[in-house]
Amino acid sequence: MAAFVLPAAAGWTRCYRGGASPRWGMTAGRRPTDTSPASQPPPVRVGDAAPAPVLPPTAAAAASPPTRRALLRSVVATTAGAALAAGLAAPYPPPALAGRPEGVNNPQLLPHPTTTIIDLEKWLPEGEEARLRRMIASLEAKTGIKVRILTQRYPSTPGSAIVDYWGVDDNTIVLVADYFGGSGNLLKWNVGAAEVIQRKTPPRYWSLLASRYGNKFYVEKNGEDGAIYNSVACVASCLASEAGCKVPPPDPKI
Repeated sequence: MAAFVLPAAAGWTRCYRGGASPRWGMTAGRRPTDTSPASQPPPVRVGDAAPAPVLPPTAAAAASPPTRRALLRSVVATTAGAALAAGLAAPYPPPALAGRPEGVNNPQLLPHPTTTIIDLEKWLPEGEEARLRRMIASLEAKTGIKVRILTQRYPSTPGSAIVDYWGVDDNTIVLVADYFGGSGNLLKWNVGAAEVIQRKTPPRYWSLLASRYGNKFYVEKNGEDGAIYNSVACVASCLASEAGCKVPPPDPKI
């Protein structure tokens, strides 16, 4: 998963400062200058290259560029935090780090006993929700893939509390139905990294799925419940088949 506590701010935590290297003995209060002959640098002749400045160990460490591994670790941590900060409301693929929402953790909004669907917005009629529960249970029994649904209106969301509540792992797909983000798209899919999920439903599949069922025209015509039900039915159909789906099929049948 993208895609689970949450960094408070995006971007790098350190700014590298430029400027000349420090020289001792030029300012009162600093280390006194050693004027003995052994301490003096060799004379520089005309035409010689200027000697490289020698930095104290702490300054040299600060001036070293971060390694690729450190960069990737920082990006992964902040991206995962951004997704969970909105109650896993980040679309697939995750958005840019800038402008991400503040972290939320409201376990008091979680129903008990544990359920596969949390409909905080009351968009799902009782009969439709029951059919979705059966669909989710059937897919999980057949493939081991867990689909979970959360309807919310950020910031009224359980937020990161759903990770432990649902035991979110690489075999988990979370659909967050929320208009947050200003994109106009209702559906935000957070897709587990399990090989079977990635093989049967590549990234392009999820982008097209959200665009088809989550756009405002589809929702106006079919309602939030229709957008949720039909998109989950499409996912269940593709993951239950051996071949999977490169793109969402036009008429999913469960």
